[in-house]
Amino acid sequence: MFTLVGALDGAPSTVIESVLDDEDLPALAWLRRIHLIEERDGRLTVLPVLWNLAGAALDSNDSDELLRKAAHYLLTRVNDPSSLEPLNADFVFRAHTLFVRGGDFTNAHRTARLHVAGLIELAKRKSLEHEWSEARRLYERILELLEHDPGTSETIHGQRTLSYVVHYRGFNDERSSDLHSPRALDDYRRSIGLWPSNALWRQHEIEAFIERGDLRQAKERIDDAYAHISEHPRRDTILRARPAQTAMRRGNSVFALEIIDGIDVPFEKDPHGAELLAQINSEWTRGVSLWSLPRTYGELLFRRPVRVSVQKRGEVWRAQFLDFHSNLGRGDTALAALHNLAGQLGDEAGRLLSTPTHVLEDDEIARKSELIAYLDPLNSDLGLVHATHRWLLGRIENDLFVPFQRKDFNPLSLPAEVRGDHPPHGEYMAKVPVHRDGQPKGPVEQLRPAGSGRSLRELMSALTELRKEAGE
Repeated sequence: MFTLVGALDGAPSTVIESVLDDEDLPALAWLRRIHLIEERDGRLTVLPVLWNLAGAALDSNDSDELLRKAAHYLLTRVNDPSSLEPLNADFVFRAHTLFVRGGDFTNAHRTARLHVAGLIELAKRKSLEHEWSEARRLYERILELLEHDPGTSETIHGQRTLSYVVHYRGFNDERSSDLHSPRALDDYRRSIGLWPSNALWRQHEIEAFIERGDLRQAKERIDDAYAHISEHPRRDTILRARPAQTAMRRGNSVFALEIIDGIDVPFEKDPHGAELLAQINSEWTRGVSLWSLPRTYGELLFRRPVRVSVQKRGEVWRAQFLDFHSNLGRGDTALAALHNLAGQLGDEAGRLLSTPTHVLEDDEIARKSELIAYLDPLNSDLGLVHATHRWLLGRIENDLFVPFQRKDFNPLSLPAEVRGDHPPHGEYMAKVPVHRDGQPKGPVEQLRPAGSGRSLRELMSALTELRKEAGE
């Protein structure tokens, strides 16, 4: 069954339904080929004038002219180019396609330039209504329309229009996906290339990296943005305050402080920026939960989240832990105070943990126990000496070294240059790099035969002597 819908013989409301005959198939195939037929619920829908044109096209040697006629007919159904609804927009897209297929590039370009503003407004409205998928689809079709016009990128206005469409295709693609869209980053990068001085484009790209947890890339994008965007009262708001707020929302509170630490004059001419900064400072004053803290070198890691407060008193910023006692961190900025706090705690923990408990005073022993309850001393950078390698006893299996002592030690990669011509049978001692907790991480760096005919006790004794020689 196919349905003819629309004006037919002067009767706008006429709807004719007909059973599909074999003789109708070529006309329907022609309409489907030029994307002028819709299929819904098992019904094929087409405008009557296009159905008539389809029949004529099959009998004509000048089908291009018929395509152009169909395009002009579709455009007659668009009343106001500046105010489009989805159906009107579809007529514009289809008309443009017909002009291109018919070789009428003059009218194709004219159609694009006349209607692009209205199409963008429609897509923008859909985005503001949170119809992300529909908005993304519209921007996709607008982009196809613009890219058929070779003159689009020849003017500043054309480049910026193209940049806008590319950018918001990515923007809506990002929001219409459950997972972060890789194409969104590509679109952001391309749109910035077309319009490098657009601060809003830069903000969206920075926030996209923050959302993905790629803080290094976010920081690099901030630095690059300042190199391309001239000074403006709202520059810090767009490039620092808004991304910092996103970082706070994502739980990257320390990174938020790192971002706003670069603000020289705190929003004297932009109340919105001042408001965002006040919100961030208010959160830090109440206290934020952290799993780690940066210090001058490395970072402190905690066994569980600890609450930290940073606030300004007079001209000085102060930082303190809310879950346990510590000296106050002080600094000229919030970030400096936080670093000072982490530095003091790291120095104190490093001293207490490197000192044998029996030589500590009672209050120091209690403090050491308290810090161990919160700090992860093994993985925190406390200035403690950690073994970097250890010798293990094991055997060779193909290109792997399999340790004997511990079942939880996984086989380690054995490079061919390290193995040399050692035979696969027998026991070996291997020197391997280790994590801070002593867990081997491979690959094997040295390999020595353990000797044949030795008992396990003799082998372990030889391994102990080798470890002593290596200072383990």
